[in-house]
Amino acid sequence: MFAARSSNDQTKVTEDTSELMMGEDFENSTALMHNEVVNILLVKKQQNENQDNVGSGVFEKSLAYVQRFSKYNTTQKEAITKLRATLESWKLHEFEVASICNLNPGRPDEAKALIPSLARYKEDELEEIIEDVLENVV
Repeated sequence: MFAARSSNDQTKVTEDTSELMMGEDFENSTALMHNEVVNILLVKKQQNENQDNVGSGVFEKSLAYVQRFSKYNTTQKEAITKLRATLESWKLHEFEVASICNLNPGRPDEAKALIPSLARYKEDELEEIIEDVLENVV
């Protein structure tokens, strides 16, 4: 949780991911799953190769990182879109969708510990959400 000081020196909470308050820096942003980032970076890499640009070390390390931790078949954009839609049908915030997919909790209690905003769901609902994710892992 992040706080900002107001002019009268009282603490005003501006960001709190446990309450899905992302702050103004993230108002117009989308939380991405690792596999979505892989797809974006692969397109960028292809564009750079077509322009005979040499990739930077940071770019290559970033790509290797998200490929390592991506749990889904990154070549199937339809599967990624389906997974996101399935999770959003549970009325999950996009931050929660990306967090569940990136962190891959195995049990409801683990999901709640890693993503506190999920506390609003019952154990059996979280179990179904986790099963939905596992069914979409390719």
